[in-house]
Amino acid sequence: VVSVLTGARRLAGFASTRVWRGGFHDERVPFNRYWHVARNFRVLAGGEDGRNVTAADLAPVRFEESDERALSVLLARHALDPARPLAVLNPNAGTLSLERRWPPARFGALARRLALEDGLAVVLIGTAAEREHTHGAARAAGAPEDGARPVNLAGELTTGMLVALLARAAVVVTNDS
Repeated sequence: VVSVLTGARRLAGFASTRVWRGGFHDERVPFNRYWHVARNFRVLAGGEDGRNVTAADLAPVRFEESDERALSVLLARHALDPARPLAVLNPNAGTLSLERRWPPARFGALARRLALEDGLAVVLIGTAAEREHTHGAARAAGAPEDGARPVNLAGELTTGMLVALLARAAVVVTNDS
């Protein structure tokens, strides 16, 4: 709908026999769920060359030194040791795909194991709107005094700080979001 409202003379998009929105497009490109999403977008842009997407085709997201400094301040405020390896957990999946969320209790159990068995500092991420759901995963991990409760950073990170956090992470576990 948004593409139609732009007034563009030519509309291209993914088509599927199961999704109605393809009817808005002048040019329809099938989405191949067996390919990397980057390859699907390459097809949509007209650059398909028959190759699978490899790590060499993907560029890492960059962050600024100021993002790293702001992240360090935030982690220190939450009493996280900068030398301790981090596990980043994302119990969220966005409002359009809530069915993809693994239950908060499962994320809590995972956070507990990562903290107690592997010695990792565990942080939870998400948007401000997802903070309560993320807090459910933190509560499920156990009492704060037993050392297993993760730090809930949902709604506290800028995009740059999130990228800096992910760069520090020893492990990241996320739903398909």
